[in-house]
Amino acid sequence: MTEIKYTSPQGSGTVYTCHEPDQALAAIAPCWQEQRVFVVTEGNLAGLHSLPGTLRSFPCFTLPGGGETLKNQTVLNLILSWLARYQASRRDWLVAIGGGALTDVAGLAACLYKRGMPLVTVPTTLLAQVDGGLGGKNAINAFGLKNSLGSFWFPRAIICASKYLETLPLRQFNSGMGEVWKYRLLFAETDWRGLKSLGPRDVTHQFISRAIAYKCQVVAADPLDLGERRRLNLGHTLAHALEGVLPILHGEAVLWGLEFALLAAVTSGHCPQEEARSALRALASQPRLRLPRLAFSQLWPLLQGDKKNAELTKITLILPSPGGQVAAEEFTRRELEECWRLMQKT
Repeated sequence: MTEIKYTSPQGSGTVYTCHEPDQALAAIAPCWQEQRVFVVTEGNLAGLHSLPGTLRSFPCFTLPGGGETLKNQTVLNLILSWLARYQASRRDWLVAIGGGALTDVAGLAACLYKRGMPLVTVPTTLLAQVDGGLGGKNAINAFGLKNSLGSFWFPRAIICASKYLETLPLRQFNSGMGEVWKYRLLFAETDWRGLKSLGPRDVTHQFISRAIAYKCQVVAADPLDLGERRRLNLGHTLAHALEGVLPILHGEAVLWGLEFALLAAVTSGHCPQEEARSALRALASQPRLRLPRLAFSQLWPLLQGDKKNAELTKITLILPSPGGQVAAEEFTRRELEECWRLMQKT
């Protein structure tokens, strides 16, 4: 088991990487001697894994299904009502076990309940372990927009157990590769010419730990997403818009969003064309669902709703360049529509 420390406005925390979650839970359990613990998990996971032994004596609320269907006000109210029914106090702990959507809505509940209760998250998908379950951002979808209601509430501990990845469906694994690729582009010390597609055996414990350490470092420098942390939004502007109009998984959308950002980086002069072509070829070889033909007019209103925008007439994109550098650049509708046309041609 490895431990990565991080700091946040709520204090310090630890990310544990291990095989069995009980390895890390045993290290946290002494904090619970005088408090109660409440566990929330999801139905998609319950059929594959039993609760860790450390948690089996505590009240557990299993939400039906999983994925983005959990990120709404109805589910948020269910969790809050459940905590209130048990008369949980703000000193009691909430443990959330599931994918990134589950940890998002449970984290928001932990933040709101009596103005904040201690939180532990156990992200169970590749996407959540390398990115979505980290960083203290919690949100639900509302008003037709992704993550439009949310908060910053940092877990006291995050447990990334490889055991859960062993039963991950292939499509979910490939979705997680969207966030893996984001980090590959950010990690690049020199150029992208050696990039190739990856499979399950390539995503090692060491890679996951490196992604976690990278994100913890960026978040510690900018916990409330006011500057440097925006680099972690690479590929996400288009991705969130695609999620609004297509039955697509988050990481699948991020893979397309990264291609879009690379094309925009070339057209705006932030990335040499040959470097971008190498990255685009490698990205194109990563398995995912085919992107259907879509009119840009379907995406434009959702792009306008992105949180990074300073005005409605221009969209802010995070652009990559070799060496792990990024830039935030504003684009007009016409400029983005041309990038979309180029991407749909490939």
